[in-house]
Amino acid sequence: MRTASCHRPPTPCLGIITGSCAEAGIDLWQKILAANRSRMGPAYRGDIDAPMVHVISVPRIGGNYRPLEADDNYEKVWSSLKQAILDLAPHVSVFVVACTTLHEYADRIEALRLTPQFLSYVEVVERFLVGISPESIVGVIGPQWTAMDDCGIYSPWQQVCQLELQSVQRSQELFLQ
Repeated sequence: MRTASCHRPPTPCLGIITGSCAEAGIDLWQKILAANRSRMGPAYRGDIDAPMVHVISVPRIGGNYRPLEADDNYEKVWSSLKQAILDLAPHVSVFVVACTTLHEYADRIEALRLTPQFLSYVEVVERFLVGISPESIVGVIGPQWTAMDDCGIYSPWQQVCQLELQSVQRSQELFLQ
């Protein structure tokens, strides 16, 4: 029996690390599939046109870790996350950690200097924010400390635009209007 695997080259392969909010990995994968279908339009033939992906779910990276630095688990979470990244790296072209909070480890991830590109949520949003008006209000969904505290991963964005924290319930209300 043959098993499919992602090898660089010839076929690019995406890596998703999940486990801290495991649903975030599923949600990301569903959005990638929908975007791919939309991008291909009528040329989309089904599964054969879906991107290749490796998903690793690592429950040890989950939990309540705020503030991460003050938590006894900070180094344990990093150790588990790092091992997942090292296990995934030989099989993918690019990878993402499907948990915004864990992007607090972005500097450590980048310091690994791995061949696959690390796709940081924070950097992607920063690139988007550069093009908007400073008067723009950007809604952030998440806990207060993730978004707004001085040490929160989104705090630098407050210099680019106005951030407005939204609860998940409130954000659903806004999207359904």
